Amino acid sequence: MAEICLKNHPRKNIALAQIEQLKQEDDDFFSTIGQLRDDLFKENIRLFVSMDWKQEASDLEWHLSKILKDNWQLDIELPNAMQFGENAIVSDDEVFTTYDTALHSHGLKIGYLDMDSDSYVFMVHPIQATDTVKKNIEII
Repeated sequence: MAEICLKNHPRKNIALAQIEQLKQEDDDFFSTIGQLRDDLFKENIRLFVSMDWKQEASDLEWHLSKILKDNWQLDIELPNAMQFGENAIVSDDEVFTTYDTALHSHGLKIGYLDMDSDSYVFMVHPIQATDTVKKNIEII
C-alpha cells in the first residue's frame, strides 16, 4: 500500500523501512497501524490519516492538500471547506464525498480503513488501484 499511496513522496523509503520493521514485531492490527500512522506523521509522511468524526471540514481539506502535494506532487484546487458552512465537520453529509469527487478528475480517490471506531482512517490512492488497495486492506 505504501508503494501505491506514497507514489512520488520523496521520503517514501523511510515509510518502507518503518513498515519492514513493524513486520518483524508481533503486535495486533490496531496498535500497529496506529503506531505506523503516528510515526510516519512525525516524519511528515501521510500514508494513513485519522480524523475524529467531529473534526472540522477544513482539517480534511488541509490533510488532502498535503497528501496531494507530498505523495503525488499535485497542486489541485480542492473544494473550499466553507461551502459546507462555518461549523461543518467531516461527518456531515457530503463532506468526504465532495472531496472524493474532486480527486476523481485526477485519477485518485479516498480509501478507508474500518478501524471499528468513531474516527475516519483514510488514504489517497489511484482509482485504478482500488481492487489492489481493497485486497491489501483485507490482508492488513
